[in-house]
Amino acid sequence: MTPQIAAAVFSAMLAAITPAAHAQAASASQTVPLAVHPKALSFSAGSLTADCSWSPGQLVFTPTVSGGNGNPITWSLVLPTGNTDFVMNASTGAVSVGANGIAPADCNTTINLQLTATQN
Repeated sequence: MTPQIAAAVFSAMLAAITPAAHAQAASASQTVPLAVHPKALSFSAGSLTADCSWSPGQLVFTPTVSGGNGNPITWSLVLPTGNTDFVMNASTGAVSVGANGIAPADCNTTINLQLTATQN
């Protein structure tokens, strides 16, 4: 690039960033919508184990909750058909050994617990 072309390019760039003589200070305002939502309710049960010899009522775990709208949570537990090994406190989510204890047939197995947390 020749010095003359470089000077012309520099002058054009300088003109582009220099305010024009008729520019003036001003202010502007605009209303913009901002959607605000609570963090989704979620919970974690972690890695769970229960001892076959635990007595009825023994606490197994209480889920850890995060998010939501701050309203009370109602908990529910669904076990495989016919299984009564565990119960859940609908207010706290605490899962305990059921009234009859853990059935001997369920020892050394994995039982899938379906937990639901509902918040209005």
